[in-house]
Amino acid sequence: MRLKQHHHLPFTLLLVLLLFPPLSLLHAQSSRYTVFSVPLDLITTAQASSNLPNTGQSMHLLRVEFPSAAAAVSPIQVRLEASFDGSSWVPISADITSAPLLAGSVYAFEKAYGVFPALRVRSLLNVPAGAGSMRVRYVGMVLPVANFLALLSDRYAF
Repeated sequence: MRLKQHHHLPFTLLLVLLLFPPLSLLHAQSSRYTVFSVPLDLITTAQASSNLPNTGQSMHLLRVEFPSAAAAVSPIQVRLEASFDGSSWVPISADITSAPLLAGSVYAFEKAYGVFPALRVRSLLNVPAGAGSMRVRYVGMVLPVANFLALLSDRYAF
């Protein structure tokens, strides 16, 4: 009888390993669901970024910031664009047209939703004189986590 019990041990061990993979594999899988990128870094002229890393994210968040500005910056025009063929691009977010001074920093947020084969960030205007340079940060998530984004008087709130 004991021989039969030991005979099933390798099968049971294999079943446990398949059902509960090592923690390192779980971490590797979960980390691919969020994409962090700086598609435009310290630019002063109108330009489009290269394609963003794409893992099928459905929620997109842009943060446009001016690291050396001491006052609100306007006019600017920054948006997230998508493409189905890699050559024809359409905007999928509202344009960010100004960045207010909030708690000592000059920045603005915008969000977009949808899953697309290709994504990029585009700045349509040169950075206004005296504003320094502009940086655009991107965060994309597979699952939507914020259904709204609002500018309060002194901060952004989700």
